[in-house]
Amino acid sequence: MFKPLYTITNKLLANIKKISSIIIELNNRRFQKVVLYELEKKAREISTYASASIEGNPLPLTDVKQIIKNKPENLRDSEQEIINYNAVLEELNINLQKQSINFNIDLVLSVHKKIVNKLLPKYQLGKLRKEPMYVFERIDILVLSSLYKEGLPNVLLEAMSMKVPVVSSKMAGVPEIVKDGETGYMVEPGKSDQLTEAISKLWSDKAAYKKMSENGRKLMEENFNKEVQFTKFLDYFHRITGK
Repeated sequence: MFKPLYTITNKLLANIKKISSIIIELNNRRFQKVVLYELEKKAREISTYASASIEGNPLPLTDVKQIIKNKPENLRDSEQEIINYNAVLEELNINLQKQSINFNIDLVLSVHKKIVNKLLPKYQLGKLRKEPMYVFERIDILVLSSLYKEGLPNVLLEAMSMKVPVVSSKMAGVPEIVKDGETGYMVEPGKSDQLTEAISKLWSDKAAYKKMSENGRKLMEENFNKEVQFTKFLDYFHRITGK
């Protein structure tokens, strides 16, 4: 669980647009309450299955429907995740009908708390994950679109260490690690057209993406490994002190 099994592709984006069009069309139609109830029920089942499966849940749709219907006790984690997702979808649907939802960080954390209920330790429920490794394992490109001030951003070092290619504003110490076209792409601060072009270029060229992933990791190992850095510091101190 919680290990995404998907990547963003043109086909996926096209399907998302198609689904959005269908939703708009359905929302403009009027259904009898019985028909609407059945449609909403089926939609929750499919949404629960889709949401859980892309996170790595192995249960097929037929099992998901049975779990939602029967709500068994003594659940395995994969089954608990289904119950949690369905409960969240039901609650969101009710709140949407009341028009009482504000999309903000509080809503996101509230949903997270309910989805991972009984699946993660209580101290992790409804909180943003802070472990860099957990985050970088789940992203494809690190984008740092700073406008005014940077030093040598740690987030770029962390991303490269995890073989995540980067797109960054060109400023301060960034050119020291982002070798344009080799370990990532740099853009002028505030140039949104350059930023979107660089992201698209990196994502669409799988060979370049892989090369930059490897080059970034190699750069970190050779120049930013702590043992290497400390050795260089010691060499420098030995030179200037003559000891």
